[in-house]
Amino acid sequence: MSAVVLGKHELFKDQGTGRRPLDILMEALASQPVPIIAEFDCSHTHPMLTLPIGCQVDVDVAAQTVTLLEMPVRVGAGDGERAHTKRGS
Repeated sequence: MSAVVLGKHELFKDQGTGRRPLDILMEALASQPVPIIAEFDCSHTHPMLTLPIGCQVDVDVAAQTVTLLEMPVRVGAGDGERAHTKRGS
């Protein structure tokens, strides 16, 4: 695992514990040294940015950005055809 992008959880209820999703993640990671961007505008929140599964991304923790390094689908891909990059225009 190169990095973790933890989305916002707009309606998260801590059940009186005072713990945030980041606290729970840190506990689950058991102090593993992994870069984390927390409170990212994806997941159950507004605005909700959609991140495609399986695409290569660049995670810049210092700038708090996630950049797609490839197109998630090829424009015009037919039924059953999987494509991860847009080729030629």
